[in-house]
Parts: sequence; C-alpha cells; structure tokens
Amino acid sequence: MPKELKNDEAIMKAHKRYGDFTADKKLLEIAEAREKWLKDYNSNMDGAREEGLAEGREEGREEGREEAAREHALKMLKDGLEPAKIALYTGLSEAGVLDLKKLL
Repeated sequence: MPKELKNDEAIMKAHKRYGDFTADKKLLEIAEAREKWLKDYNSNMDGAREEGLAEGREEGREEGREEAAREHALKMLKDGLEPAKIALYTGLSEAGVLDLKKLL
C-alpha cells in the first residue's frame, strides 16, 4: 500500500475491515454464494428477455400471416369465389370470410 494512503485514517480502517473479512472463511463463502446467485439470476433474466423477444417475434409473424390471409380472401371475394372455397384456400374460418364479405 502506498505511503500516502497509510496516513489516511478512513483508508486504513477500510483496509483493516477488508483484511478481517477476507480472513473469515465463512464470510467469504457467503459472499461467493451471493455473487454466484447474482450471476445466475442475471443470466436467467437475460434468457427470459430473449425468450420474450422470440415469443413477440412469433406473434408478429402469426399476425402477418393472418393479415395476408385476410387480404387474399378479400381479393378472392371480389373475384366471386365462394366463401367455403376461400376458407379452404386461406385457412380462415368460413364465418371469418363471411365477415370480410360484409366489408365489400
């Protein structure tokens, strides 16, 4: 430790406390266990965030597919196709296709 720091009472007090702490094996075990828990916790939080983002992306893709199916169904309705056939081709329910027909 530099000489200048040895003259600082607060630094010396902190240094002594640190020495006492590191000399106590039980306190070190507790501190290491806490540090490990914090790392695990943060890793799990990162994983949860990534999982949430993946779920959000999948929901967005599904919404996009449904919107595309509705757009195709509207075009088919304009061309005069039967709602039952449109439902078969798009994967929409026949009731959903009939609802779209009301928009025309």
